[in-house]
Amino acid sequence: MKLKLLLIGSNGFIGKNIILSWQNHFEIIVAKIDWEYYTLLEISKNCDIIINAAGVSRSPNEEDFFKYNFYHSQKLYDVLNTFKNKTIIYFSSIHYNSNTLYGISKRYNEYILSQEYSKNNRVFCYRLPGVFGPNSKPNYVSVVSTFCFNIINNIESKIVEGEKILDLIFIDDLLNEIKEDLSIDFKCCYMLKEDFLTTCKISVIDLYNTINNLNQMDEKMQKKKDKDLNINLLKTLNSFK
Repeated sequence: MKLKLLLIGSNGFIGKNIILSWQNHFEIIVAKIDWEYYTLLEISKNCDIIINAAGVSRSPNEEDFFKYNFYHSQKLYDVLNTFKNKTIIYFSSIHYNSNTLYGISKRYNEYILSQEYSKNNRVFCYRLPGVFGPNSKPNYVSVVSTFCFNIINNIESKIVEGEKILDLIFIDDLLNEIKEDLSIDFKCCYMLKEDFLTTCKISVIDLYNTINNLNQMDEKMQKKKDKDLNINLLKTLNSFK
């Protein structure tokens, strides 16, 4: 029998890929984080795993951060705290320590999950690096997608801090690591993970040049690229064609 997985935030990049990659492994039920308390309570009670992939990363309206990243997240955890022995997954960010509302909201969620909410359930908190992959939204949070989109559409990319080193992870690799973590046998506990086996490091300018070079290669040459990063960048690039 498949485990039941409740996915909050199914319309986002990670949420869509969870459905695509895990639909044959779990019985996936989707919900929205702004649903009423008792609606979330009813839908959560028979689920084994609850993933909070919802939240605001960028918004011109500061109220959105307070509404979704603070208030609705707290409500969801209050719901889950009425249960025992469930698995809760939360996606934080390597930018958790920034003094933006986004960073503050990530620290807040990490803190409350590490305290009261991990006493009766097991909690996985992932501080994600730059997650990329096919069909991720350009001009949002993924510099990979923005570069791919611009290169395909002959739009100039403004390179800022070209020597800055980025930590990147391909969406399929991330989900494989999470699925592996779910097989770990431990009871109520809080597990924070920020080191991933498949993270790649690359400078901003090298990332742009790599994607640009891949785009200029013919199909035969593209197939000869055997580095994992290049293969995954190529998959992302081709999704914009």
